[in-house]
Formats: sequence, structure tokens, C-alpha cells
Amino acid sequence: MHFPEIRGRLGFGCMRLAQGADGKADRALFSTLVDRFLAAGFNYFDTAHVYLDGDSELALRDCLTERYPREAYLLADKLSDSCFEASDTTSSSVMQKPTMLTPILVGLL
Repeated sequence: MHFPEIRGRLGFGCMRLAQGADGKADRALFSTLVDRFLAAGFNYFDTAHVYLDGDSELALRDCLTERYPREAYLLADKLSDSCFEASDTTSSSVMQKPTMLTPILVGLL
């Protein structure tokens, strides 16, 4: 499968980011990495609510989405099954309703 919107052959996975003494993603270092990644011609970033207990999403907001125009990047944000309530895990209607979404990323849509 080919997605022409994705530039280059690499994506920036944000599951593990360098952390500061406070246990949060190091924003200065991450901003530098984001800048270099985009400058090298890549544009695909990947995160999930469960990465770094939600701080991966917040770091992407601070270091990518608040610093670059929306057309400069593609961002995939995955939800884990722990983000949903399920009444029957074998039915096609497994996901009944989201129990948690990061409002910051919802606002970016």
C-alpha cells in the first residue's frame, strides 16, 4: 500500500522519547529531533494515548503541531482497547464509547 502524502520511507515513532528528570518527554531535545526529521524531508509521525502515559501526545502538540503548519506533517494517533468500554468483545460493535481521549489532539482534527 502506498500513501503519496507520506514523504520519505521513514516514520517518527513516538513510543519512547528521551525524558527529563520530571519523567516527561524532553521538549527541547524532541523539538530538535522534529526539526531535523522534517528538514530531512520526512513528515509522518506516529503516537498513541498509552505512549508515555499520554505525554507522547502532549510532546507532539508542543514540539510539532504548535510549531508547524498542519500541511507540513501527517500524524497518526492510535487508541488502545483500554480507551473503550466493550460489552461483547466478539461482536462487530466492540467499541461502545470512548472512555478517554486526549482533548488536545481531538481539537487538532
